[in-house]
Amino acid sequence: MAVSDELLRRGAKELLSDQWQVLRNDASVDISFKRLDGPCLLRLPYNVPMPGNVDLSTLADMPRPEIFCNRKELRAMGVQLEAFDIQQVDKVFSPGDCFVSSRHDSECNDLFAEMKQVGALVGALAAPEPDSAPKPELTERLLTWRNFPVESALTIIAVPFDEEAQMFRYQYRQHFTCICVLIPSRALEAADAQQEDGKNELQVLIGLFTEDVASWATDAIQVLHGAMSQLVQREMYLLVATCLTTPSLKEADRKFYRLLSLRTCQGGWPLLPGEVIMGENVELQDSEVLEPLFKTWARPLQSTNFSFADYLHSFMKRIGAEIRVFDSMDGRPLVFYQAVVRTSQWELVAPRFQEAWDYQRLAYSRIVATKRHAPSISDHRNARFVEVDVGPIIHEESPVQVRNTFLHFAEPQDFTPKRRLSH
Repeated sequence: MAVSDELLRRGAKELLSDQWQVLRNDASVDISFKRLDGPCLLRLPYNVPMPGNVDLSTLADMPRPEIFCNRKELRAMGVQLEAFDIQQVDKVFSPGDCFVSSRHDSECNDLFAEMKQVGALVGALAAPEPDSAPKPELTERLLTWRNFPVESALTIIAVPFDEEAQMFRYQYRQHFTCICVLIPSRALEAADAQQEDGKNELQVLIGLFTEDVASWATDAIQVLHGAMSQLVQREMYLLVATCLTTPSLKEADRKFYRLLSLRTCQGGWPLLPGEVIMGENVELQDSEVLEPLFKTWARPLQSTNFSFADYLHSFMKRIGAEIRVFDSMDGRPLVFYQAVVRTSQWELVAPRFQEAWDYQRLAYSRIVATKRHAPSISDHRNARFVEVDVGPIIHEESPVQVRNTFLHFAEPQDFTPKRRLSH
């Protein structure tokens, strides 16, 4: 069965909910399950003590898998994360959403043995699959969702990829879709509480998707809980403690992407180089441009579905400097006037972009008869997400207000301007 993002989000939220069917609940074992529109979700809760120097209030800002699954860069930094050190990122779907491959490494034989044991134990509870022998390599989708399903939480999801069927699945051989919700212990949220008892704990809720659950397999349930406990206690301790106390990892994550914001479009949406059949076209003088590509500019018919990410991708493609442009990050769609690019790619094409953008602003001023309101792009704004920050476009409190035929981008009250890429 294929995996949908909607069901993954629901699964993460359900891990914090009630009304689970208990398989076993005693002093040492707590496992329950719930059926979610087809597949079952096994729930295994754990508490992981963390070192006192680990600030769990910054958990939601932990580096993304693009950083902690980059084996080459990790070793260059002198960082080893065991389970994540045997992985490499093959493709980035969006910030915090990667296609990752893992391979059997002689340095991690014990870890692979434990993972194989856990897979076999989960398989004992689930509907068996033919040809379920484990392979030394696995390809999966790895996601991190910040501040989800609650504020200050971090959700990490691994979804196995069926190479034969070319699809992501809940269950593939001895690998299962796993949702891991990390939350700073509620009892220790206040700094005073941490100082009183010296505890610094991380609540870890594991959700394993299976096609079915054999509730009679009580012995396998107990062994599974113990095996998972060892993995969670060690690997989550290592991952979280290392990522939150290693400045080089946090800095690498901060610099990996650049968030761009389109601003000052009071004369309408920006222009694209070239002509369009329907829309506004303007030509610059031969003496004003250095190459024919930048002579003609056009603005397609106005649309209520404008996306800066789509526009920027088209703009870069037309000027011969195509790069990846993302319209979401950490599992959440950005507002329509923001987009994300890889910093390394952006810096390579920045001179070409700036040259073309200056011509765009000149052509734009010919259409609106002023340079004052020509579009600009800033890279010093915070990310704003659709489901949290943006209401209806004409709502008086919306960050984008329509005033007659002009668009005005309002800044947050606490915003302090720094610099612009273009002016």
